[in-house]
Amino acid sequence: LADNFLIQLNASHAELHTEKQFHDYSYLSIMSAVCALFEKDVVAIVSESDSTLTKVQIDIASRFNIPIIAGRATNPFLESSNKETIELVRLFPSDAYQSQAVFDLLKEYHWREFSILASADDYGTDGVIHLLYQAAHDETFKIRNVQHFNAGLDLSNSSVRLFSKELQLIRESLVRVIVLNCAQRFTEKVFKEAKDYGLMEESFVWIVTDAVATQIKEISNKDPDHQVYRGVIGTIPSYGKGSDRYEKIKESYVSTGQDSGDLSVSSVMVLEGLHWVERSLSVLDRGQWDNLPSVNCKSPGSWLGGIELFNQMTKTLSEERVDHITFNIMNFQSEGFVKIGVWQNSTRLADHNNKKVRWIKRDDVVFVGGLKSAPSGFGMSLSGHHLRIGVVPELPITTKKENCTHKESSPKCWEAGMPTFLQS
Repeated sequence: LADNFLIQLNASHAELHTEKQFHDYSYLSIMSAVCALFEKDVVAIVSESDSTLTKVQIDIASRFNIPIIAGRATNPFLESSNKETIELVRLFPSDAYQSQAVFDLLKEYHWREFSILASADDYGTDGVIHLLYQAAHDETFKIRNVQHFNAGLDLSNSSVRLFSKELQLIRESLVRVIVLNCAQRFTEKVFKEAKDYGLMEESFVWIVTDAVATQIKEISNKDPDHQVYRGVIGTIPSYGKGSDRYEKIKESYVSTGQDSGDLSVSSVMVLEGLHWVERSLSVLDRGQWDNLPSVNCKSPGSWLGGIELFNQMTKTLSEERVDHITFNIMNFQSEGFVKIGVWQNSTRLADHNNKKVRWIKRDDVVFVGGLKSAPSGFGMSLSGHHLRIGVVPELPITTKKENCTHKESSPKCWEAGMPTFLQS
């Protein structure tokens, strides 16, 4: 795909180098891959790694002023507060925007109390930090539960329950709104166990983030029992399959005789990264810019031209990338995932026709259990719950008069601060 892109550009001045070890989770392997690219005098590195690996790549490359273009890293904490160093150019929006979209949904439906279920890794924990922050600074909201499960769980044994503790605690909280943020591989197992615990029945609300929503979309095309997901609401970035950007790249790719099935979302984002690097280099070349790096991991030093290239890429993106940060709001209905709305960082929530509506009054959204009206978000029954009742001993509100000649049961023998109690 990248080679095809360079051919179309007729970019004879550009040379492409790839490192397959770039996605290995070993720090030494990542360092070796980055250093190997330095030896080839690369001016920028386009990475389709996840946030965890991108964080390591940035740590190495930024020391030498080689820009990283992150194709799919969404962690909101990849940038540091040090403005003196160059780090990365994002192509995917930070998870902070997705958290804002989820928070706006919660507000729109008046779901003021909710629980969070997330994997205990960078994606699961950092991805909901902004949501926690928003709820903590709005006195009308209350987070009932934040449950993290082990991200290293072995999913090979389908008969073993892995999320019993977390799901049970959420169920006992009586709050029915659950936000799920975890890696794709946990999706099927989480929902299977949630169904076993009765968390997929009427009155429950499930809002899932992009990784889970994308996985549900894929599962539903293969799984005959996919209706277990009916009523789930999800957020998906508008840069995926079906988006204008994706379709434009696909059209160009197919026109050269290539197969569109090769186009994953991550590969399209890598192509986007190459586009912005090439655009920025073209602008710099017009100024007779000729500043190739000469750095290596064996000796200290940094490439001053990397700062210039990074600044130009940042400027080019801000000037030419006019689209808003957009998430599609999806709802799993009988026919699969249906787009029911959009969220933009500038205009916030709107319906699928981009019109402002009162979401709580809509009748085209399906909720868990097939409900057509929005649940309250609270359990209406204590059935099945084990309750503990505590008794706090206090002095009686009535006292018996001394030397009373009437029957003990007579109100005349008793004194109290609330006489109406004695008259009954």
